[in-house]
Amino acid sequence: MNKVAPLVCIPVGLYWLYMGIFQYNLWVFHGPGGGLFPAIAGTLLVVCGGITLFRNIKSKARVSFEAKPFILFGVAVFTALLVYLLGIFIPLGMFIFGWLVFMEKRQKVPSLLLGTGTAVVLFVIFQIFLRVPVPRGLVFTLL
Repeated sequence: MNKVAPLVCIPVGLYWLYMGIFQYNLWVFHGPGGGLFPAIAGTLLVVCGGITLFRNIKSKARVSFEAKPFILFGVAVFTALLVYLLGIFIPLGMFIFGWLVFMEKRQKVPSLLLGTGTAVVLFVIFQIFLRVPVPRGLVFTLL
């Protein structure tokens, strides 16, 4: 796993660096454009992934396999698909609840309250107060 994570981070970082510079406009009208943050994040991923990979290859330590990072990746992909269908708030609450109950072995009622409360608070902040456009999801767009 020590060598897999940097090997994933480097191409993902290169992708976002490319997108930030060439697709989202790095600098617009004497100010930062929409591509500045993806370019910075992509650069950090490439640099940190490269350093981590170099250190792991240099150490030659044997590492045991852990399934938890792969489970996290799978759940994150599933949550992203749900965001596409249901918008951002419901899948985020479901992710928090599921992670706390199944991975962290927390009690169900406090986890449900935390997941629901987080989704509601974020909805109130971003939709009601700030009126920021967030992903609505295919289901709610069609309604």
